Amino acid sequence: MIRNLRALGFAAAATMTMSAIFVSGATAQGVLTAGDKAMKKHTVSGVYAKSYGTFKENLFTAFGQSTHCTEDEIFSFTASGTDTSLAVSPRYDDCFVLDENEEEGLPVEVTMNGCEYLFNEPEEVEAETFEGTVDLECPEGEAIEFEVYSAGNHEFPMGIVVCTQTYEPAKGLGTFKTHNKVVPGWDDVTATLKAQKVKGKKHGLCGSAETESAEYVTKLTVTSDTDDVWYSKP
Repeated sequence: MIRNLRALGFAAAATMTMSAIFVSGATAQGVLTAGDKAMKKHTVSGVYAKSYGTFKENLFTAFGQSTHCTEDEIFSFTASGTDTSLAVSPRYDDCFVLDENEEEGLPVEVTMNGCEYLFNEPEEVEAETFEGTVDLECPEGEAIEFEVYSAGNHEFPMGIVVCTQTYEPAKGLGTFKTHNKVVPGWDDVTATLKAQKVKGKKHGLCGSAETESAEYVTKLTVTSDTDDVWYSKP
C-alpha cells in the first residue's frame, strides 16, 4: 500500500503520534485500528493526526472570547483507561485570542498538566461513521490552564499574564464523530470533536468568573505514512 488528532484553546494545533492504540472491547462498537487493511495486518506504525478546516472550525470559546492555535493540532494516543476507550493528550502551541475583528489578539500559552480527553467507545450510526462521547480526565488537583499575556504574538508571548483560565475534569463534555475515508491506497479517518459543557474559571486582570458551558470544536484527520487507519467493529 502506498501512503505518504494543537488543543483544546484548545483550539487548533497538532501532529499526533499514536502508540498501542488497539482496543479490544467485547461489544460490537467502534475500535480505532491501524495496519494493512487488505491483509488484515493490525500493526500500529507512524499514526498521527492533524487539524483541518477553517479557524472557526478549530476554536475554544469561553468567557466571551475565542482562542485559536495556528499549528496543526498535536495529539498523542494511548490505550489507557478502559479497553473500549482511547485516551488522547493534545498539545497546543502558537495560540492567541481572537480580537473583535476576528484577527490575532493577545498571545495565549496552554498547559495540559497531564490532562487527557477520553474518547469513549463509539457506536456505528451509519455506514463507516461512528459517534461517541468525550470526557476530560486530569491527575488529582490538576486542570488545563490557559495564560493570556499582555504583549507579543503567538510565537513569542511577552509581558505579564493578564488572565489565567483553568478547565476542570468532567464527564460527558460533548461528542466526537468519525468517518472512515476510503479511497484506493489511502484509508484514514476524519473526526469532529464538539465539547459544549466544559467547566472553567478565570482570574487576574480580566476579573473573576466561572462557567459550565465553555465550548471546544476541532476537526481532525487521523492518518499514517505507512498504514491504513480506520474505525471498525471488533
